[in-house]
Amino acid sequence: MNTNTRIAVVEDSLAFRRKLVDTLNAHPGWSVVAECANATEALREIPPARPDLVLLDILLSKSSGLDLIAPLKAQLPQVPIVAGKCVKVLFSRNEGSVVSALLQLCMQLMSFPSTGKEKMFEQHL
Repeated sequence: MNTNTRIAVVEDSLAFRRKLVDTLNAHPGWSVVAECANATEALREIPPARPDLVLLDILLSKSSGLDLIAPLKAQLPQVPIVAGKCVKVLFSRNEGSVVSALLQLCMQLMSFPSTGKEKMFEQHL
């Protein structure tokens, strides 16, 4: 039985993407199953990789990462997507423990059953 948490990463900066992927893969129980530099790659590679979590940069060079959320959710409705810029900023300051804490929180959230409150939260965004 595979107990790894499967993670997809969408990040246009090759240097940062490599650093993030290496850090995630070094964590016991985590495995990066897709690395994408842009929206086209993400839509092609992430759904068949069947990740448990998607980490998405919202400031991609050729498009907005925010534009990826709806098509990814349409194909992977149960998969949490963490979209933001703060992970890059924190990680680039060598605060890997902050990134680790953020990802631990994501993993904990994934283990809770849906209560319907998520929809209420999404409507206020």
